[in-house]
Amino acid sequence: WLSNSPTAWEIDGEIKTLQNDCIGAGEKGNGLISYLRYNTWLDAETLGPLMGKKYSEEDIDGLIEMSNAASRFHLYDIGAQHAAQTVDVKHFTDTFKIKTT
Repeated sequence: WLSNSPTAWEIDGEIKTLQNDCIGAGEKGNGLISYLRYNTWLDAETLGPLMGKKYSEEDIDGLIEMSNAASRFHLYDIGAQHAAQTVDVKHFTDTFKIKTT
């Protein structure tokens, strides 16, 4: 209810993504904040094509278990690969762009 996001996920069939459902709106009607979130599912059907390898149920369980520090590097690689495919520079306004001159 604070923002609209081009990366919003559907919450459920009734609520949907809450797109354009802002209680408070800024000057442009976009909401009070800017919010981007890039998610990926940690399941074999998603990770297999993303990472180019097969995942067993045990592999997935190990990635999902947050106390499993040994998976941190693989989770990083998954995030980097997903980001390379999904982060869109058009989602970021000029406010977020670093000026190099």
